[in-house]
Amino acid sequence: MNDEGSNVQEDFTKLSTEEKLKHKNWNARASAYDELVKVFSQGEPDDVEFKKFAGRVKDFVQDAHQAAQEKGVDAAWNFVDNVNPALAGKICPELVSGIVAKCILSNRAKTKEKAIEIVMLYFELEKHEATLEELIKGLTNKSPKIVSGCAGVIRNALRVFGSKYVSIKVVLKALPPLLSDRDKNVREEAKLLMTEIYRWIGELIKPHLAALNSVQLGELEVEFAKLKEKGEKAVPEKLVRSQVKAAQVADNADGQAGASGDAAPEEEAEEVKPEDLVDPVEVLKTLPENFSEQLQSKKWTDRKEALELLDTNSNHPKLMEGDYNETVSNLKKVIAKDSNVVVVALAGKCLTNLAKGVKQKFGPCASSAVPVIIEKFKEKKVNVVTVMREAIDACYLSLTLESITESVLEGLAHKTPSVKAETALFLTRCFCKCNPEDLPKKLLKVYVEALLKNIGDPDASVRDSSSEALGTALKVVGEKAMAPFIGTIDDDLKKAKITDYCKNAVITAPRRKAAPAAPAKTEAPPAKAADAKNVKKPVARPTAAKAPAKAAAEVKKPPSEPDDDDTPAITPETPSEQAPRRTVVKAGKAAPAAKGKAAVVEDSGPNIIVQPNAKKQRANDEKLLKTLKWSFQTPTKEFIQQLQDQMMGKDAPCFSSNLLAWFFSADFKNQIKAIQALQEDLNVKREPTIAVIDLILKWFSLRFFDSNPQVLAKGLEYLQLLFAKLSEDPVYQLTDGEVNCFVPYLLLKIGDPKDTVKVGIKNIVQQLCSLTAPTKIYAFLADGMKSKNAKQRSECIDLATWVMETYGMEACVPSPEVAIKLVSQQIGDRDANVRNAALNYLLFAFGLIGDKVLTFTKALDEKDRSMLMERLKRAPKKAAPEVVPQPKPHATVRPNPKASIAVRPTQQEDAPQAVDIPDSASDSGASTTSKGSKGTAEATVAPRAIKGEQQQQTISRPATVTIRRTAPTLIPISEADLNAALGEVPIPKRSQSMAAASSSGMTSVFAGLLSNSPGATLQALKKIDDLVSKSVVDPTVSRNLSELYRHLSEVLRKLYTSSMPNYATNFQHIAACYGHVLHILRVLFENPRHADQTNALILSDLIHNLISTILDRRMEAMTGGADIVQTANVITLRIVDNANRTQIVCASVCLLRQLLGSGQMTDKFLDLVIKCVWRCVRKMPDTVLQLQIDPVLLEIHLFLKQFPASHWPTAADDTPFRTVKTILYTLCRMYGSDVLNHLTLVEDPENSELLSFLKRVVKSVDRNGGPGGDRERQQNGETLATNGNAKKHADNLSNIINRLGSSDQEAVQQVRALATTNQ
Repeated sequence: MNDEGSNVQEDFTKLSTEEKLKHKNWNARASAYDELVKVFSQGEPDDVEFKKFAGRVKDFVQDAHQAAQEKGVDAAWNFVDNVNPALAGKICPELVSGIVAKCILSNRAKTKEKAIEIVMLYFELEKHEATLEELIKGLTNKSPKIVSGCAGVIRNALRVFGSKYVSIKVVLKALPPLLSDRDKNVREEAKLLMTEIYRWIGELIKPHLAALNSVQLGELEVEFAKLKEKGEKAVPEKLVRSQVKAAQVADNADGQAGASGDAAPEEEAEEVKPEDLVDPVEVLKTLPENFSEQLQSKKWTDRKEALELLDTNSNHPKLMEGDYNETVSNLKKVIAKDSNVVVVALAGKCLTNLAKGVKQKFGPCASSAVPVIIEKFKEKKVNVVTVMREAIDACYLSLTLESITESVLEGLAHKTPSVKAETALFLTRCFCKCNPEDLPKKLLKVYVEALLKNIGDPDASVRDSSSEALGTALKVVGEKAMAPFIGTIDDDLKKAKITDYCKNAVITAPRRKAAPAAPAKTEAPPAKAADAKNVKKPVARPTAAKAPAKAAAEVKKPPSEPDDDDTPAITPETPSEQAPRRTVVKAGKAAPAAKGKAAVVEDSGPNIIVQPNAKKQRANDEKLLKTLKWSFQTPTKEFIQQLQDQMMGKDAPCFSSNLLAWFFSADFKNQIKAIQALQEDLNVKREPTIAVIDLILKWFSLRFFDSNPQVLAKGLEYLQLLFAKLSEDPVYQLTDGEVNCFVPYLLLKIGDPKDTVKVGIKNIVQQLCSLTAPTKIYAFLADGMKSKNAKQRSECIDLATWVMETYGMEACVPSPEVAIKLVSQQIGDRDANVRNAALNYLLFAFGLIGDKVLTFTKALDEKDRSMLMERLKRAPKKAAPEVVPQPKPHATVRPNPKASIAVRPTQQEDAPQAVDIPDSASDSGASTTSKGSKGTAEATVAPRAIKGEQQQQTISRPATVTIRRTAPTLIPISEADLNAALGEVPIPKRSQSMAAASSSGMTSVFAGLLSNSPGATLQALKKIDDLVSKSVVDPTVSRNLSELYRHLSEVLRKLYTSSMPNYATNFQHIAACYGHVLHILRVLFENPRHADQTNALILSDLIHNLISTILDRRMEAMTGGADIVQTANVITLRIVDNANRTQIVCASVCLLRQLLGSGQMTDKFLDLVIKCVWRCVRKMPDTVLQLQIDPVLLEIHLFLKQFPASHWPTAADDTPFRTVKTILYTLCRMYGSDVLNHLTLVEDPENSELLSFLKRVVKSVDRNGGPGGDRERQQNGETLATNGNAKKHADNLSNIINRLGSSDQEAVQQVRALATTNQ
């Protein structure tokens, strides 16, 4: 093979593109790049080829050979230009980083220019944040050429796309050190970049130059002066892709043929504000702990000092978002009640600072402050009134006229003239900031009618201010809208006065440009990406907005445009455009429109589009950290963008285009439309909603940070309906991810002052306790108790009391002691509601566990403890509602303390993965009819026949076992034939065994096991436990072991399907029943003679029910649940180790086949079954004399018949197939060619896949020297791992299987890797 510098020509045409990319010869790589240029330039944005090479694009630009690198950069440019922007964004950081490191230094001008074009292209695709981050990193590079090059790229990007896409704040932080760099080129480029920044922000740059020396400052001042003389206003030179699309839609709607160029004359550059250039300041942490106490001090100087500190710390253009509720509450008290005008004025100034600094997120606090400020307008001191004006104006920055209607109307109707006058003046200032759209007819009527009443007020200031407000409103909405109201004024002087104020009014609100109406059913033929970037060649694009009925149905396409579409993906500004585009592309493939005609698009599909496996993939991506974990104090752009991308989907959207547009609209009315659409779908069928429930819950979690009360009220109404639907049979169990992304943010709103909101949230929390483990909800409530918001703390404690009342002390996590200590700390809270809630909680806990409450709270100080004791003394004898007593912890569970936990699931591993199309897939437990129950008199209560019992269940079902075990329908073989084939161990005939059992009462005992009464089941288990716990197992038991095993398996199934959902009423029996069943199984399977008395069908059912118990997440909330899980682990291993070797191997393979045949399973459940199979494989060489091969081969034959080799290439995971082949490989190594003589039970073996596979393996084994051979061979130049050293192979297998007793996932991966070698 040639190395890099060889000139020998080779023929690379026979190599694939992937092979060429890896080739050492640069000519091969260059050839691959040329091929990819053609592929990328002609492909659709979502083609497989883009995804196939996405991970390698970063290597294209870093090719070691300059000639190849030049072609690689060209291929990378074509990739970014033509691929779906979402995929381009994923590789942005590493690609731009490679360009910075390898291309900016390139000696080839074409390479450097094309690489910079890629960077600029990322700005055009609005991936500016990640791109700028990599360029900023380049400014700290050791190479001056890279530093100056990156500075030049940033300067060009700012000039071309403007300050909206190049964060000046970020650049300013990194720029000053470059002005004093040793390299002249770096200093010069830094000066040019600083000058470009001045062109955009003007004098706002001055505070950031304070650290420069006089020489540097003088040089910059000269450049700044030149720009001042020109007086040019900075505007972007080029549109980004989303703006291009918007311009094209507008042009087509107006019937225009094109736009005027790449520049954006209609779009003015966004004004840069001082707060955009600084980092937010943390105010709350700077306040002393006794800040509230200082404000309540009797000395006005103490209050003044506290407020001066807050004034100093909050006087900043940008403040960090946080929980300001308590601080604002204190300020409101000072404004409303303090008698010292200096202190009141300071409080008003502090409120102004907070409102201006926090801005939009200050809405809830501002809304509550407005009525207090209006009331304070009655103050006669001018300095106080002036401060109040500034404060209410600052509060309005985060409010709307609609949200403060009630407070303003009260002010206009106030008995004090000064309050009415100042309120009218405030309304005037608000009107000046409004557009006509901000004053709809209903809202205008409310305000105008109130103002009209005041124009005849006896007080002149009230009359003048009201007239001014009416005149300003007239200026905003026009005469036509105001005519019905003005016409009611009889006095011409008053009309003239209003008209004069109208003429003099100055409206400061920028006029909003009307959104262009999109053609209703219009879509231009696909256009090439290169043309889509040029406004001169517009193509009609659909939007989610409703178009007028007269819209044109056809749009002519310029003849020069090719027929492939490559429009970019949606952006936060235009979220609705991607889905319709995809619809057009697909429709175009099915039935292409005639040339020159537009394709017809109509968004008439369902609101929710179910994408199979999409929800599971999203959960896996978050688990593997491929996406951001949904956890934040306040939502950032990254989280909103991620949610938007997930809703759009990787291949197809999850929602209709209209719904996507409404989701991310800034207009709250559109958000309400989205909720209404979801509600309509939910009322029809819940399954589509379940398929996207994680996205819906994340979207609602964002709404909890908004201040619009209508959206919140409508959202809570929908959520209550949603969780009510999920609670219907079959109950849908929420996954951990779905709970974690929603509940913490729901509880943020529980302190809302509106009762309707609090009641709605309480109802939702109570509903959630039936859809997930109550312990999880309690954990979130415990976090809420630590909030700074007193109302939130008190409500969380009240809800925690309800959880304890409903589910017992077991729900109080991490333990009752820790939970009680946490609540007891709230007894001394300043807020009376918090204190009362904490005392009520402890009072109820005292009713459940008695004096333990006093023991747990002995660390309380004397004052708090006396309050608690007083409340307990005054409480009636029954202090809390009556509940079922707490079960005795660890009463009957008898685990082996020395035994290791074999397959104990962790909390993360057990996070349920709900299916995406959940027509029959609630996260409930498995439901297979016990096969051993067939034909018995006692089996009339068969587990899968208790349908009515399951329909009455309202509490959660097992959340991690989603398997419906039904007999396979693909294999025409009767149960009797299979029993005979498996070689059932001879046991006494049923009539004889039951007769013997009857003589000693075993018939009644077995009937008790299958009783619907937990108490009767418990008594029967106790009796059997006593019989098997003797030194010698009672003969009446040993004669009926097969029947007993079947009944014990049935009891396990009933416990987790029937008893556990009703844990609150049955918990005194459940733990005891589990303990006795597991103890009986442990004793019996310790004795090889007893362990041998069963068959494969019973063992399969027993292992299935044991694993279901292990994975039952409700054990977390149950006293003794951890011991039950541990004991079930140990017993499962004991059964696999000690049962009849033939029967347990057959049972394991049979269970594996049934799981796959059901089509519904969790990965965790399947992994545990596979671990059992591999544990059997480990035992096979040591139990060769006990193993009957014929039944095992029959079971494997049935597996291969139902799931042949042709099934597995398209399967998500072929580990089961590899595992079964490993069993066959092990058998062949043990028996050699003799294994071919044991196909006696297989019908027509000559035509079976099993025989052909055995022949291949036997042949391989023979070449290695027969069974146990250790000869290695080489074939076609490759070492075959499956024919390696036998001892080494056996040692590796043994080491891996030894680890299968743990939950180590690495062991499972090694198993899969080893199985791969045995194909």
